[in-house]
Formats: sequence, C-alpha cells, structure tokens
Amino acid sequence: MPACLAPCWMMDMAHLRSVLEKITRDSLLYAATFCLYNQYREVCGKEGQVVTEDELYRRYLSGDASAGDQLMLRLGDALTAYLNAFLHNAQDAEDIMLDCFTVILVNKPSIADGAFRAYLFKTGRNKVHRYWRLRFRRQEFSLDESLPSGDPSPEAAIQDRERDRVLHSCLNRIAPQYREALYLVVDQGLSYAQAASLLGCKTKKVEDLLKNGRKRLRLELAKEGITREDL
Repeated sequence: MPACLAPCWMMDMAHLRSVLEKITRDSLLYAATFCLYNQYREVCGKEGQVVTEDELYRRYLSGDASAGDQLMLRLGDALTAYLNAFLHNAQDAEDIMLDCFTVILVNKPSIADGAFRAYLFKTGRNKVHRYWRLRFRRQEFSLDESLPSGDPSPEAAIQDRERDRVLHSCLNRIAPQYREALYLVVDQGLSYAQAASLLGCKTKKVEDLLKNGRKRLRLELAKEGITREDL
C-alpha cells in the first residue's frame, strides 16, 4: 500500500507531516496549472493554435461577447502605450483606448481579414487628432515661447485678446495641412518623427509643411499689420 494511503496510525508524525505538505504542494500546483490552462485556451483554438485577433473579432461578430473582452485584454495595453507616446498623459490615453474599443465593438464595422490591429490603431490615431482639435479651439496658440506670466493691465489684456483673435483667424486661412503640422510640433511639442507618424508621411514632409506653414502664416499676419515681433 502506498505510504500516502496508509492509515495515519501506521506513520510517525514527521512522515505524516511530509505527506500532507506534498499533497498541499501538488494541489496548489494543480490549481496554478489549471488557471494557466484556462488562460491558454482563451487564446488558442481546439487544435492548440493561437487564435488571431481577426478570428476573435469574427467570433465577437457571431455573438461571442467574451471574444470582445479578450481583444481588449490582448491589445488594450499596446494601444494605450501607442496613444500615450503622443498625448504624454496616461489617463487620457487610457480613456481614448476604451473609446476606440467601444466604437468598434458597438458599431461592428467590416474589417478586412488580417487588418484588425491596424484598424484599431488607426481609430486611435484619428481620435488623437480629434482630441487635439478640440484642445486647439480652447487654448491659446503661440508660435514662440510663452510670455512671462503676470497680471496684465486692462489695456494689455485687451491687446492680447485681439492679437489672439487675429492669430486664430490667420491660422484658419492657411491650408489645413500647414495648420495641423504647426499645431503638432509648435503647440504640442511633438518631434518631427512623432508628427510624421500621426500625419502618415515622412519626416522630410513635416519639415516642408512647417517651413511653408510658417511662411504662409507670416504673410497672413502681415496683411493684418502684425509682425513677428508683435507675437
């Protein structure tokens, strides 16, 4: 008869303790293995092959709500990190990540096979654009370093508001691609490479957009009687 099945009175206490410890270790190991197996099954099919994101999306469209949860678990962190690289704000990045999944899982758009990840990240990029456009309308825009803070006189405050109004008006008169490049690099402080990634172009293209954008903006400002020294 195996020692682990022998009556307790046939064992000394030390032996009994060692048997109980082994049973406990084996039980914990089994529980941990079972949990890992369940996690493995979530991302693998019946044949042990990894389930792709596109397959998970097809399952979600077919009515498997858990497949949507698995997509969020698999891609949520990566999308958040991607968004945060542009936003520099973890909370805003997470909010937009959740919004991206909500839009896709609620609207259930048709996505080409093999393109779910690209579609998701493009959705995130578009939402970052919208986020910045909304901020652009609410914040003051400056081409140079911010002026020292202080309590301006009423006359100076009126002049500042008028200058900002004219600046916004001139920005709206230049081509959208120039305006967006100026906003991303000058106002948001993104590198040329980061701006190029969001605009879907090469770094050299961003340099050209900034150069021509500044030139066009100065021409529009000159029409209003504003020089660079006035900004």
